[in-house]
Order: sequence, then structure tokens, then C-alpha cells
Amino acid sequence: MASASLLGASFAGTACLISVLTRDKARAAGMALLTWFLLVVLFDLLLLAVLVVSGGNAVERAVYPYLLLLNPIDVFRLANLVSLGGAAGNDVFLAMTAAHAYHPALLYAALVAWAGAPFGLALLRFRKQEV
Repeated sequence: MASASLLGASFAGTACLISVLTRDKARAAGMALLTWFLLVVLFDLLLLAVLVVSGGNAVERAVYPYLLLLNPIDVFRLANLVSLGGAAGNDVFLAMTAAHAYHPALLYAALVAWAGAPFGLALLRFRKQEV
């Protein structure tokens, strides 16, 4: 429940940031759709392309697990899969990431950052607009 709340807060913060950065509703709606598309669809496709192109070299294996932290949806997914363990049919996922064990504290810290950073940036921008 905590991870779902943090994911929701990250998107609410992103929505606040988008609303502060845009001047009208049409641009805000367009940016919201673009942000959704980038985070939900394109980000994972780009990471998959990196995996295919790199062929699993040592640099990719060292960097790839941390690239997943750049997307709140992937962090949410990882936090839930790690907390469920292998008992919930996650054996394949856990085998793929066995070389890099994600600590739940790191994943929840990333979710808190994803929830707090957009709100903080939106607040800074809003205060700058008031002056």
C-alpha cells in the first residue's frame, strides 16, 4: 500500500509541476500525455533497445540496474517484486536480477524522491512566479 501511495504521489507531483510550467490547459494536457507516454511506454522500450544493442557487456550490466531507478513505474514494480520474493511467480525476474540485489530501502528511497522532487520543483517554480 505504501508503494502504491508513493507512486500516486509521484504522478500527482509531476502533474503539479506540469501545471506550473505551462500557461494553458491544452499545453498542460499535451505535456501530461507526453510524460505518461515517455514513462509508461517509451522508457522501457529504450532500455530494451540498450540491452539488445549492448549484448549484455560488463558496462551495461553495471549501469542497467540503476537506469531502472530513473522511472517511478519501474521503481514501483521492483519494490513490489522484491517484497513478494520468489513465492509469487517472480522466479524468472529474480533470476534475471540475481547479480544485482535491490535493497527495499533503496527502492523506497527512490520512490520517496520521485514523490517529493516534482512537488519541490513545482513549489519553487510557483514561488518564483508569485514574485
